Amino acid sequence: MNVLGVLVGAGFAGGLLLFLTALAGRDGADGTPARRRRKGRLQLTDQEQKRAIVAAGGGLVAAVFTGWLALIVVLPAAVVGVPRLLSSKSDRDRIELLDALEQYTRNLASVTATTSVTGAISATLTSTPARLRGPNEKLVTRLRARQSPEVALRAWADEVDDVAGDLIACTLVMAESASGRGLTQILNGLATQISAQVRQRRAIESDRSTPRWSARWVMGVAALMLGWLVQSEMGEFYRTPAGQIVLLFILGAFVLCFWWLKAASTFKPPTRLLPPSSPKGASA
Repeated sequence: MNVLGVLVGAGFAGGLLLFLTALAGRDGADGTPARRRRKGRLQLTDQEQKRAIVAAGGGLVAAVFTGWLALIVVLPAAVVGVPRLLSSKSDRDRIELLDALEQYTRNLASVTATTSVTGAISATLTSTPARLRGPNEKLVTRLRARQSPEVALRAWADEVDDVAGDLIACTLVMAESASGRGLTQILNGLATQISAQVRQRRAIESDRSTPRWSARWVMGVAALMLGWLVQSEMGEFYRTPAGQIVLLFILGAFVLCFWWLKAASTFKPPTRLLPPSSPKGASA
């Protein structure tokens, strides 16, 4: 491999590393991480950023010794993209959240007959499902700090970030202003609705498991065939700089196809009922 190729690869890898680091962004004036403020853009978790940076460095080293400059792009893209394409974690997380909201709603309904709304929220903290432990602890802290129940519940709904959480928050706010009349029956009915959603989502997730496994097999077979092609005599062209650019376009087409399949099979949560509260109002 000539010196110019090494320098080009090093420069490209350096730019890629800077780009991945910039994805973390800076915290805004309200303390909100940039990753959470930029909706719709590529968002990497801290662990994904670390893996991508390490993979980019490994790709640079491999490119220096093998001449495959495409590895500088392929390796970090693979360590981040493949788990995302093959994972159904977002759908499972939503099912777990709905399940936790159902349990929490039933816990609230069991104590609202003998105490106020704020008292019920505090009394059910110890029995809070693990999935809601953080938001509920902050909610109780806000209420004990004499924050308005409406403001505190709006902040809780923002942290839960689900339309079912909005329904629970709205119900509790209205019950607080109406002295809790009929709240037990309303919460029980709401818990029943959420339970039905959980059953439906689990059934849908079960139906989607077979196509997802098929997509994983197709991806694996395609990767093996592509690897065999570039290493065979027919793949001599792909070892040239121009061929590696063509190879990147081919890989990109594969990724777009699998991304489209994943997007088509991923549940789109309904739009929230409550608009996000202001950072000032959401503070503890």
